[in-house]
Amino acid sequence: RIMGAREKLGNATITSRDGLEVVREFARQKSAFIFLDPPWPGFKQELGEEKFDASPLVDVLAGADANWMVVYQGDWFDSLSKKAGVRAQRIRVKRGHTKQGKQDNTHTTLKVLTNYDASARGSERAPAHEAVSARVEEGAVAGHVIGSPAGSGLFSAKIAKLAPKHITYVEPYSGGAACFFRFGFESERAHLNDLDAERIHAMRVLKESAPDKIAEALAKLGTLRSREQFGRVRDSKPTGDLGRAARFIW
Repeated sequence: RIMGAREKLGNATITSRDGLEVVREFARQKSAFIFLDPPWPGFKQELGEEKFDASPLVDVLAGADANWMVVYQGDWFDSLSKKAGVRAQRIRVKRGHTKQGKQDNTHTTLKVLTNYDASARGSERAPAHEAVSARVEEGAVAGHVIGSPAGSGLFSAKIAKLAPKHITYVEPYSGGAACFFRFGFESERAHLNDLDAERIHAMRVLKESAPDKIAEALAKLGTLRSREQFGRVRDSKPTGDLGRAARFIW
């Protein structure tokens, strides 16, 4: 999976900026597809995510030329659903696991907004030149080695079926970037961004370092066998690039 990550990240630009800045950068590019799974309020408060304000993002998306998709729960983007040309639907996904790490096979519902016709993928507002259409692969995603509490890996196959043709794949709030590893990597260009600097550091190391070196660093941490071991690794403070990345991936 580490080798798969390096191969898929080859065409990706990886940044750690405010997600709104990234959306503004690509909003006017008609050949771009912007996938947004924004942070949920209250998660990782040290990153400021409890202060997330959707209104500036709604304003930018309402006037965007790029194709975009927003996945969310609650009422954050309900005002966007009322804008001209915006289409709304819902998807059901498995929760996957509880906060205690136990398996949870119940389902939850996500709201999906797009500014294109997701039922006719790529036929509307899609670029006509050498575009890449999403190819859906069921099951585990090769290269997806960095998890995310939001669990986009649980619905990435469903998102792939709704994605339009595009040249540039953009994920301003990438988290574990499950949708990128599912289909976004096939794009001619990709831009992954997240405010979490440690997450982005790990992504860059996966892209730039030899897979055997990363595997070796992970092996030194051992196989997870207890809460005590997890606590020790979590609280460790490695200084080298490989050590930092391995700790985060582990």
